[in-house]
Amino acid sequence: MSILSFITLIAISGAAMSYQWVYSDLKRLLFLDKQYPVLMLLASPKAYRRLIGGWFYPLLLLILPVVIIASIHGYLYKLFSCIYCSAFWFGLGLALLFHFTIMQSILVGGITVFAQNLNHFIKSRSI
Repeated sequence: MSILSFITLIAISGAAMSYQWVYSDLKRLLFLDKQYPVLMLLASPKAYRRLIGGWFYPLLLLILPVVIIASIHGYLYKLFSCIYCSAFWFGLGLALLFHFTIMQSILVGGITVFAQNLNHFIKSRSI
């Protein structure tokens, strides 16, 4: 198998995985199906500053992990709601999994976005 066909196979599988991830029920199990207002409030250090006031800095070691976890949830929600963003990261991850270099992995991620674009075009034109 040549390297070009291997890259094409990675790109197509990354595009298929991202399509299945965005439209699957697995996101609901991981609470990534919608943006929760409580988590958005927990991700804001300004809200803690207003609520706690002078105790903000002494309690910073307790507040910081909550802010980080809530921010990661918001990032993952935005990432996995977009077909093209998730296609890029799935393609990049698959290429790194198969020991490609960073530059080759970024190239495979871009090809995966192109494959996802073709997939979306074909699905929108089909009857």
